[in-house]
Amino acid sequence: MDRRKFLANTAQAVALPALLNGFSFTAMGAAHSEITDLLYDATDTDHVLVLIQLAGGNDGLNMVVPLDMYANYYNARTNVAIQQSKVLRLNGTDKAGLHPAMTALQNLYNDGKMNVIQSVGYDNPNFSHFQAKDIWMSGDTTTQRSQRVKTGWLGRYLESEFDGYPDAFPNNEMPDPLAIQISPMPTLDLQGSIYSMGLSITNPEKVYSFENPFSDYPLTSAPANKELRFLRVVSEKTKIYSDIIRDAYQKAATMATYPTENNLADQLKIVARLIKGGLKTRVYTVTLGGFDTHKKQVNASDTSTGLHAQLMKNLSAAIAAFQKDIELMQLDERVLGMTFSEFGRRIKSNASLGTDHGAAAPVMMFGKYAKAGILG
Repeated sequence: MDRRKFLANTAQAVALPALLNGFSFTAMGAAHSEITDLLYDATDTDHVLVLIQLAGGNDGLNMVVPLDMYANYYNARTNVAIQQSKVLRLNGTDKAGLHPAMTALQNLYNDGKMNVIQSVGYDNPNFSHFQAKDIWMSGDTTTQRSQRVKTGWLGRYLESEFDGYPDAFPNNEMPDPLAIQISPMPTLDLQGSIYSMGLSITNPEKVYSFENPFSDYPLTSAPANKELRFLRVVSEKTKIYSDIIRDAYQKAATMATYPTENNLADQLKIVARLIKGGLKTRVYTVTLGGFDTHKKQVNASDTSTGLHAQLMKNLSAAIAAFQKDIELMQLDERVLGMTFSEFGRRIKSNASLGTDHGAAAPVMMFGKYAKAGILG
């Protein structure tokens, strides 16, 4: 399957049963043609997908506040609900608005560079963090964890497009890492049938400077030969790709101002520099944690402040800075970003100024091709 067909199939329903081995995402109330429009003309092979995981289970109802059902929303969560007068309004819609801390994304939406897909989830949701992450990253909703596929949906896609990886790579067609995670260790979404299809880094200038420690060990017919070959391949490719990443990072500098004391902004700054540095890498993944807000999600004196408000501010400011950066770099036609969380929170709040594990949640897409609108 080539990338153009993959993205076309993805766009046509946001329901991906054939692509993702039975994993069906549903955007409630959204017509298929509307979903298709979100990725229209965005299938050139040099395009880049940036995935932002909101780890812990984001409260989508306080992020995208349902103005058209505000009374129901408020009555269900009186102690954490955002006051209607403080909700940030969005051009062209009275259906919903954004959390008051998300002024930067309000501007991005009103500039026509962001959209929201409401209530994205799957049947029979799992409320365990670990299992829900596995489901999202594998694309397999099988109830029993032991029966799910052990590969990731992105890993399967990259493996199908880049046959022979990693032995035949890098090469002239694809001289760079297929995917890069800003993370200390790889996650399931990029796992292929044998190897991870991506590279995990935290600091591009200090990534894996070691010499290959396994090259002097001969491969034999010994029982550990298979494992030794695996370690040798991983070691060799890691060294090669580490040098490529370091060179690309050092070639480029950011052009926009990023917020300080913002871990997500720091990660996206790395992504922008690597893209500007010339990498042909298809996918980047970053993570913002802290969304498991069972208690003290808001301040009792002002529900637009508190833990979740700070997360919303950090998310909003980081995305806006990244988008500005790639625009100044003249790379914005190539880049599409998306946020996701393993699950949402319950409609009804708890007595601890928090919310408990829920089901479907909104997904935000941003970039030049993310046409403004709220679907669902």
